[in-house]
Amino acid sequence: MKRGKILVIDDEIGPRESLRILFKDDYEVLQADCGEKGIELAKKEIPDLIILDLKMPGMNGIETLEEIRKIDEEIPVIILTGYGTYETAKKAVHLRAIEFISKPFDVYEMKKIVKDAIEKKMLKEKRGKLRIELERINKTLQEKMEEMETLATLGRISAEVIHEINNPLTV
Repeated sequence: MKRGKILVIDDEIGPRESLRILFKDDYEVLQADCGEKGIELAKKEIPDLIILDLKMPGMNGIETLEEIRKIDEEIPVIILTGYGTYETAKKAVHLRAIEFISKPFDVYEMKKIVKDAIEKKMLKEKRGKLRIELERINKTLQEKMEEMETLATLGRISAEVIHEINNPLTV
């Protein structure tokens, strides 16, 4: 069973296909050959992770990452490039890219980074769902406690009324 979706945005077919082959058994791998197509796929498919090239014709990787952040603030993005500079790495970190990897990449390192990032994202989503469920349960418990307090107050009043009625009858 596939454990998530990876979107690979790279203008070169070699890296796109390498990543598809590397991850096809464990993840659904989507591909885009430019930033514009990648953004459209990100909106439509909602991937769990994006692997993004920096140097592409048209919209470059940093511009693409800026647009991706407008769609989803939290999606993990790995920058994969053969043309990394300090400035682009700094911009990528500022836009919360989780890794900056040079081409050609180490297969084992890439697998570990992808696996860890997707697991972390899924745990965060699960934690969010559990928090919502816990809030719902807490609200239900508060409502039950208020109901029980109302019944307890009614019981005390009833006991007082019965006591007041019993006093004259006892005499």
